[in-house]
Amino acid sequence: MGAAGPNKFALGSSYWQSPDPWVLPNDSFNCRLDLMRYLFFHRALSPDPAPAALPSGLTLACWRPGPLRLRPEGLPAVPFLVWGWWHALGVFRSRDYAIVQVFDGNALVHRTCLLPSHFRFPFMGPGDLQAAGIWTRPDLRGRGLGLAALGEALRLCQRPGRTLWYMAREQNHASIRLAEKAGFRLWGWGEKPAWPGLGPLGAYRVTELRPEPPFTAGSGPVRPGPVSVAGWALGPGRGRPPTGS
Repeated sequence: MGAAGPNKFALGSSYWQSPDPWVLPNDSFNCRLDLMRYLFFHRALSPDPAPAALPSGLTLACWRPGPLRLRPEGLPAVPFLVWGWWHALGVFRSRDYAIVQVFDGNALVHRTCLLPSHFRFPFMGPGDLQAAGIWTRPDLRGRGLGLAALGEALRLCQRPGRTLWYMAREQNHASIRLAEKAGFRLWGWGEKPAWPGLGPLGAYRVTELRPEPPFTAGSGPVRPGPVSVAGWALGPGRGRPPTGS
């Protein structure tokens, strides 16, 4: 199959045609059950200033899997043991799975996971990573732990041509604001068909791209500009940020 033309977008090994060069048609798949809407952000990995400082008394560490170490101590089997097995069995397309953790003494108070490209995110490049599974203990939210952990994640996964992705539900304004503060750019909107009982295995699909020049995952320095999306009612037919914002 040849290179994608102006009205084609390559997601994994497939192409979708659309009369609008920025939109992937919603009926690309016949199966549409209960759909959840997501925003997809990305940023190029380039040398950045030092990560944001943590509040006094907190420490930062990076956990990586090993032969007898498939998940961090104390974290639940789903999804962390699943991700550990995906790393061990080669489901992830690189060996860069890691979890940035913040501790208050021995207590885990924040985590940011770095997930390599895999079948659930077919639009990611082979060497790309996604910041996912972000959690902060409720009493420490709003104190910069997520920003500091994302800064450390950016430092850990530096590689020429690599892209770091970030996904948020469109109703999660706090997560969207964190992405913006960390320098991520809105790339597009999408959804995940929620098959009964198979939610953890569902693949995400992009249905609408931000109206900017085309972007190819892991393709280098050309990226859409910043856009503030917190508070928007996003998605097809529900408004989207104006071009050039």
